[in-house]
Amino acid sequence: QTDDIALLAHLRTSDDPWARRVVEHRPFRRVLERHGDARATELSPQVEALSAAGIDVISAAGTGRLSRYARIGGKRLRAPEIYVVESQPGLSGERVRPLREASGVFDRYAEDRVIARLYVAEEALGEARVVLGGTRPG
Repeated sequence: QTDDIALLAHLRTSDDPWARRVVEHRPFRRVLERHGDARATELSPQVEALSAAGIDVISAAGTGRLSRYARIGGKRLRAPEIYVVESQPGLSGERVRPLREASGVFDRYAEDRVIARLYVAEEALGEARVVLGGTRPG
């Protein structure tokens, strides 16, 4: 029995700071983003530094695979091969290779990657950047 209109009407009557942010369209902004494996995306020290400075922080991380080409599935098996024609100045002839052999990008992104982000209130963004050493969103 609750729709968006009813939810917003309820939030408008609330004094809760998070409800006020929603009603006033004041979302948290990204202050830091890291990509890589679990070790490279560990942001606990940054969260602790922001919290110690009295800055509310939201930490969010997700894992995904950036390339599906490394995984040969049923649909991919039926797809036509993509070829790269390579030629070098000064050499005669051309070399033709399948894309998966000509580029290592698919292999580099075949593993799951973590993207970790920290968000702070817009009004705290400047102070948060100072605390984090001038780090800008990735």
